[in-house]
Amino acid sequence: MTMKRIAVFLLFGLLVVVGACKKEKTASADLQMSATINSYPWRSYSSTITIDKGPGLKLNILADSTNSRIKLHIDNYHGTGTYVISDTGNTASYYSFGVGGNQNHDASSGKIIITSNVQSSNTQTSIKGSFEFLSGGVSVTNGLFDVKLDLN
Repeated sequence: MTMKRIAVFLLFGLLVVVGACKKEKTASADLQMSATINSYPWRSYSSTITIDKGPGLKLNILADSTNSRIKLHIDNYHGTGTYVISDTGNTASYYSFGVGGNQNHDASSGKIIITSNVQSSNTQTSIKGSFEFLSGGVSVTNGLFDVKLDLN
């Protein structure tokens, strides 16, 4: 083998190894997320989902609207089921951005329910569910999400 072929072979091998070491998968979804926040309807215009495959599978769903954001985090994700928001690492937050400044509202109680986790193709998984939580003076109810995770 020539030096050029050896270098190409080593470079290709390095790319395969680096690609296999990824810890996160990320996707943007057309939907989305919706909820009722203090009796007012809320709907996202974009959402992102990430899965960290480090110790314990971590699922993060982040959805933005014009002046606010909802973030859901499951610390030890294992598929469909109810995840109670507590000090065990399952969290939810509502962020509002306004003229008076940014406000962060971390949930003190609530739940995230994964109702469906279906691999819709060889390259995509669909995750659907609902959520509700309380954070001080903020009540988030009727929460729904339908996001797709790119498996590539």
